Formats: sequence, structure tokens, C-alpha cells
Amino acid sequence: MNPEKCDADTLTRHILSVVDPLIGNFPNKLISQSYDGAVVMSGHNAGVQAKIKQRY
Repeated sequence: MNPEKCDADTLTRHILSVVDPLIGNFPNKLISQSYDGAVVMSGHNAGVQAKIKQRY
């Protein structure tokens, strides 16, 4: 499964499409996020890490 773009919104949707079914109604199952330091992944305000942190 390859995302159609490599921007934060697209990558977030892609990751959540895999993670959401696993987590279900138990958001405390997500205990950590780790990325390679790429700005789109770890941006403090609008990166993938921030968007997933908002959700969980």
C-alpha cells in the first residue's frame, strides 16, 4: 500500500487507515510514535506525528 502523495495529510490518513482498526475503542494502546526526523513526519505543528497525537 503506497500513499498517493507524501504530504502530512495524506500520510496521516494512510497510517490511520491501518492503525485505527487495530486500536479500536482503546486509544491508550498507542503508546509511542517514532519517525526518521523528516520534517513532514515529525513537524511539531502540522506533521504526521502531531496529527496522530491530536487524534490519540
